[in-house]
Amino acid sequence: MVFGTVNAILDSYTRPSWKCGFTVWILQLTWQLSSFLSFCIALNLQLVVVHRVNGQRMEKFYVIGSCLVSLCTTIPPYAAGQYGWDPLENDCWYSSDNPDEQRAWKIGSQLLWLLLTALGEIIACLVVFIYIIKHQVYSINLIRLTDRT
Repeated sequence: MVFGTVNAILDSYTRPSWKCGFTVWILQLTWQLSSFLSFCIALNLQLVVVHRVNGQRMEKFYVIGSCLVSLCTTIPPYAAGQYGWDPLENDCWYSSDNPDEQRAWKIGSQLLWLLLTALGEIIACLVVFIYIIKHQVYSINLIRLTDRT
């Protein structure tokens, strides 16, 4: 909800200001946070189903870890003044007028982390899917063996 609200607020800025950079930071923070929390849902599914970990005990680690990693990925570009008025697009986003520098900050502080969480979600879901298939095959074979005796 915060991400959507902040995204709408960003459209209202028409010139550089400190609010522009701060709003981009809040947007990036909430975007990263939602990405890491979604990854934690998939990770929790794997830990609970496959490894029999108590998921409720892990919740605090998911929330604290997601918050810390989100802060660690968004504070450096904010501190370096990379969030703000984008002179290349005349919009509030990354503020560097050097396209290569802007691309490097986007990849390092945003896109790489979104890609890693998406890959983590896919891997965790595949592990659970394979586990369920193996469990189903084992159960069917066990039923067949007991029927023969």
